[in-house]
Amino acid sequence: MSTYITITSVATMVGCALLASSASINVAHVIEDGQSLQSPAVGAVIALAVGSAVAVRAGLYAWRQKRRAVALLTFLVLACGEVFGLFTGAERLLTIRESHVQVIAAANVTFDIASKRVRLAEVSYHSAEAAATNEAVRGGCRQICKDLREAADKARQRLEEARLTLEHTAPPKSESIIAHVTGWPAAWVEIAPALLFSVALNGLAFVLLAVGHTMPGHSERRTKPSRNGKDLVRGRPGRIRLRRITNKRAESHAALGQVTRAAEVTSFCKLFRDQHRREPTFTEVRNGTNLPGSTVSKYRRAALA
Repeated sequence: MSTYITITSVATMVGCALLASSASINVAHVIEDGQSLQSPAVGAVIALAVGSAVAVRAGLYAWRQKRRAVALLTFLVLACGEVFGLFTGAERLLTIRESHVQVIAAANVTFDIASKRVRLAEVSYHSAEAAATNEAVRGGCRQICKDLREAADKARQRLEEARLTLEHTAPPKSESIIAHVTGWPAAWVEIAPALLFSVALNGLAFVLLAVGHTMPGHSERRTKPSRNGKDLVRGRPGRIRLRRITNKRAESHAALGQVTRAAEVTSFCKLFRDQHRREPTFTEVRNGTNLPGSTVSKYRRAALA
């Protein structure tokens, strides 16, 4: 019983601590949104956490009292509170992700511009090089070939400068490394872990509070009369069998004691008769055996008979 009380006490304390930590996280989110500690939103978060802790135990108690409707309604209200928290958290995470994506997009603009310059420089260079080569093949171009070659050289210089700029530009950042590797949607990859953490935190708190709820059947030892008139403990079958075995042992010890007392009284009466040639009186048997008067009176009559 002491071990059970210890387990239930620890489970209750840990469950309350988990609910308190969840409430503190929600309060921090409310403050980040611009609310103060004295705002009604903070009070609502704290009241919801306290109400959830009480509702778990109240729902379990109502279920054990066969009040199924009240228990189911309590659990439904708890589920609604959790769903509301999940939707609120998802909306907050989407807002944070949108601002994060904007920052990443602004950081990647420079790299995108440098990449486009490299592609345009490559097209311009290949076009100028092809024009100079084709004109040189025809022959007799002189000034035209010279101009085309100078244009191709300038295009090559612009291409080299663009490539050098691209090498010194920071590479683009990914919205989510896991999403980039696995191909999953980046929004789900960022939101799902946070929502799962919230569900695990509150769910574990509710489970521990349920474990810490001391059931009446575990704390109270109720008895019911058995068919043979003896009281048996209600509860686990093992306890009933143990009590029955204990009763049988007690009955056997009592029977053995009765046989031993009867033999003791009979033996004393026989020895007294052999020594004194008469029957012992009630007082002599009681003083000689040190047995209770009722026992001496019962077995003395049997011995004398």
